Formats: sequence, structure tokens, C-alpha cells
Amino acid sequence: MPESRVPNVSQPTTLPELVKRTRRSSAAFTGTVLAVDPGETCGWALFENVDLINAGQFRVNTLEQFDAFVTDSHPDVMVIENYRVYASRAAQHVGSEVNTAQYIGILKFLGQMYQIPVALQMAHQAKGWVSDARLNQLGLFQTGKRHSNDAIRHGVYWLLFGHIAKAQ
Repeated sequence: MPESRVPNVSQPTTLPELVKRTRRSSAAFTGTVLAVDPGETCGWALFENVDLINAGQFRVNTLEQFDAFVTDSHPDVMVIENYRVYASRAAQHVGSEVNTAQYIGILKFLGQMYQIPVALQMAHQAKGWVSDARLNQLGLFQTGKRHSNDAIRHGVYWLLFGHIAKAQ
């Protein structure tokens, strides 16, 4: 078998195992985390302690969806992918309502209203460390569900590194 195909047995194969190895000096998070990739298609992932218990994606049709979505999930923390308009992409936003930014605002408001701490993470933070290959390795990758995978990677990243810093 070529060396590149030999599995690395030292690599964690489950999220709880990865969290344990990554957070050696501090305790793993306990509670429910709702991770969200906001957009026209909203990805979401729900974690109980360090286990992914459900994930998916939905088309946003009404703002009330977010309220029901958050209250039905009963999260202790919401982790939301943040969004910035960069100069290099400003032209594509001319005339746009920038719905993603509005959805983030709604989720932050719901967090305040329901006293749920909110943590914001940029896409590159999570994607840089929690690649598709890593999601596959952990058995968390969802074929054909890009937004769901983005939410999962934000949840995983926060569970590994984010909860050390207090959510906003």
C-alpha cells in the first residue's frame, strides 16, 4: 500500500476524541451548541456537549423561521458564521440588501432576547482548520449539503478552540 494511503492511526476518528486531544489542559464544553451558517440557504448544526446530534439546511422564507429555529433548538450557545463586505468584493454588493448580514443581526437579536450567548467566527477560521477531509475523517461530512457542512465546521472549531474565549 502506498505510504500516502496508509491511515494515520494517531489521528482522532471521533469528535469527542479530537476535543479531548486538542483541549488537554481545559475541560470540554458541556451543553447545547447551535452552529449556524446564515444565508439564503441557512446551514445549521446542533451539538450536545461534544457530539453532533443533528444538522441540516433550509431555505429562508420568513424571518419568523429564525425565531422558531432558535427556540426549538434550546441552545446554551449560538455560534454564527460572521460576514464582512471586503473592498475586493464590494461591487457585487451594489444594490444588494446583503441578506446574510441581516440574518446575522436577527440571530444576534434572538440571542440577546433569549439570553443565549453568541459567538461570531469568520469563515476562514473554521474552514482553515476543519476541512472537508477532517469532517470526513470524523464521520461528520454531509454529501451535497455545503451549508450544513459549514455550520458543522463552525461548531467543531468552536468546541475545539472558541469556548476558551467567552461568547459575546
